Amino acid sequence: MDNTGILSVPSQSAYRCNPHIMRMNSLVCRTTTVDDAVAQDHTYAQLLNVSRLSDYVQDVVAYVSGFVQKKILKTLECDECRQGLLQNPEDDCTSLLKRRNMGGLTTPCKDIVNICRAVERAFREAQAAGKLRRKDIFHILTLEAFKGIASQFHILRDHILDQDFEENHINNLVRAIIYEYLSIRLYHVGKSIVSELKLNYSRSINTKTIHIKGH
Repeated sequence: MDNTGILSVPSQSAYRCNPHIMRMNSLVCRTTTVDDAVAQDHTYAQLLNVSRLSDYVQDVVAYVSGFVQKKILKTLECDECRQGLLQNPEDDCTSLLKRRNMGGLTTPCKDIVNICRAVERAFREAQAAGKLRRKDIFHILTLEAFKGIASQFHILRDHILDQDFEENHINNLVRAIIYEYLSIRLYHVGKSIVSELKLNYSRSINTKTIHIKGH
């Protein structure tokens, strides 16, 4: 046995249905526009420091990527996209996955791991800038993550030739992966904040009780 923590994720009832998978499944192609996110300026040194992922963090992200892939495959109906997700499994930085796997964990494809790492870098930059409590943080992080994602899912290029450029299956797959990863990360942050608030509240109550008993 080891001391590795269990991955905390929202319950199935708490999960919102991934809108990008729904869009792909409905086969509705429409062009959407998004407003540019308003981001505060940071020095190059600050961005470089928070966006550099250690080997340990990359290993953890690869582990979480397997859950993201499994979650998407549960609802994705496009057979070609499903096959694209099941090819080119990630072999690097998966020691945690190998250590924890008892036969039921998913080894993610390299494209999903690369996308999740880009999202993690965007998340850490926003966290360092103190922007995680903004109401539009999901939108901002999605846009920032897209900036750090190079071309992915080359195996699906022929599949999207007749699809709308903005709403093709590759773009929606990338959005779906970002959505699932951010849902996990933001849920974890929210849970940590609530735990901290409860701890501070308990300390406050205990302090008042001591003061009352002291009189």
